[in-house]
Amino acid sequence: MRFSVKQYVLDSIIHKAKSLAFGNNIDAILSNYLMEIEGKKLRMASTNMDLSLLAETSSIDVVREGRALIPAAKLAEIVKSLDKESLIDLEVSNNVATVRCETASWEVNLRPDIENFPSLKDVSKIEGVPVESASFVKSMKKAMKAALIDSKQTSAQLIRIGGGLMEATDGVRYQSVDFPFDGEILLTVGEADILVEILSQSTDSNFVMAVMDQSIVVKIGGDSFIGQAPVAKFMDTNPYRKMKEREMTVLSVSKKDLVNGIKKARILADPRTKLLILRLSDDSLSLLCEDRYHNLATVGLAASWKGGSREIGANADYLFDMIDSFESVDIQINLGQDRKGQLAPIIVTEQNHFAILAQALISSGGEEEEPKEKKKKEK
Repeated sequence: MRFSVKQYVLDSIIHKAKSLAFGNNIDAILSNYLMEIEGKKLRMASTNMDLSLLAETSSIDVVREGRALIPAAKLAEIVKSLDKESLIDLEVSNNVATVRCETASWEVNLRPDIENFPSLKDVSKIEGVPVESASFVKSMKKAMKAALIDSKQTSAQLIRIGGGLMEATDGVRYQSVDFPFDGEILLTVGEADILVEILSQSTDSNFVMAVMDQSIVVKIGGDSFIGQAPVAKFMDTNPYRKMKEREMTVLSVSKKDLVNGIKKARILADPRTKLLILRLSDDSLSLLCEDRYHNLATVGLAASWKGGSREIGANADYLFDMIDSFESVDIQINLGQDRKGQLAPIIVTEQNHFAILAQALISSGGEEEEPKEKKKKEK
């Protein structure tokens, strides 16, 4: 196998595939790219067994066809060291890849067991549903806020696209965005994160999504992504939608002020609980965080509230992510009635997007409800 290619062309393909080939894979062979020259095209494949990439380009000059496994990290480092307009000559012979550019050359030993690289499905003839790239990225960034990438519960990692919605929940948080799509697809948050990154860098305004033989296929220009369809079932989200119908009292506050306020207050949040207290009185909002050493942060904010004295306890990081996912200048937060210390939802809505933090503690506020840690400190 031998071909020549401009640095920026090869670097573009490597950049798309690196998130799959780099890192701790379950098998060392997955730390390689499968490169294949056939006709006048270069095809490169990488996989982490959950998601696979098939990228191709015809912007090369072919000397000799062939295929080889190329160490991903080494090739990426070599290509990155060269100028964008540099012409790279890559030749494979006797299980050695020689990369030449101007006065420099690198000889890299290759794995001989190319037949052990996982076989990838042929998706060249797949026709799916066209999707607008910018809308997908924008909606997915919001939905991902309610999925857990490191959860042992697979259903908490899923994002569902279908029924006119893009939605996700980990059992505590829920995000729903109106998203027209003909069909239903489940993605893990890991797969979604990779797709968002690649789509954000793509110049294609549309892409195609399809389901084929228990696999999810996404085609972006000449590149194809193949993901394993999740076995786990998506959680029932009907209870979250019904929460919108409850009687609520509205807290109105500047999004910028609230986001910045949470950032300041959570500096002293207990790392074990991330507890943030929202203390409300008429047209007044204070954010409080106290760590295990009784260090206390208090941030006062202007707000519109007519629900009397009340305190809401919530996870600071979860609340921050939820508020930050909205676009409105002023946030309308719907709070449930006083539940005497029982769990109740915090709901935020705007046009085609709503989010829920389902397990907040809502109770009557006032001086008598100060955190126990603060009382001990004052004594």
